[in-house]
Amino acid sequence: MKQKFFTDYPFVALGDASGLEAPIREIVVLSYDGGLYCNVAPCGYEFVEPIKAGYIYQAKGRFGEVPGISSDQLIALPFFSQLKFGIYHLEKNSPADYDEMDGCIVVAYSKKEARRLASQCKGAEGKDVWLSPKRSSCRHIGTPNTKVQYGVLIRDCYES
Repeated sequence: MKQKFFTDYPFVALGDASGLEAPIREIVVLSYDGGLYCNVAPCGYEFVEPIKAGYIYQAKGRFGEVPGISSDQLIALPFFSQLKFGIYHLEKNSPADYDEMDGCIVVAYSKKEARRLASQCKGAEGKDVWLSPKRSSCRHIGTPNTKVQYGVLIRDCYES
C-alpha cells in the first residue's frame, strides 16, 4: 500500500491565495529532484505542481505539528527526470485579437494538465479558451529526451 502524504501548501489552481494558510490536503508524491523539490498531485485533481519537500507531511496536520517526509522516503521516490513528460501544442480555434495568446508549447504529464498550465498564462482571451476542447486544440507533439522545464515554454501572442 502506498504511503499517504499531506500538505498545507497553497495551490493557486485550487483557489488558494499564495502566501496565506491553505487547507490541509492529501497528496500523491510523484518524484524528487534530489534537492529541495518534489512533484506532487493533490488527490482528486489532475494536475501536478512542484513544492518544497518541507511542506510534505506524513500525517494530516501543519508544519511542526506532524512529522515531515523523511530523507529515506525522498530517496526512494523516482528522480524527477525519470517521469514521463509530453510536449503539447495548444492553439486557439479562432483568430487571436490584440493582447490574446494564440497558442503555446507546454511540457506536462497529460493533455488536461497542459490545458491547465496554458490557462494560467492566458492573455485577454481568458482561461476558459484553454480549458475547453471546443475553443482550442491540444496535440501531443513529442516526448523530451533530456531534462526539460515543466510548464509553458513558448507563447504565441498577438501584441503590438
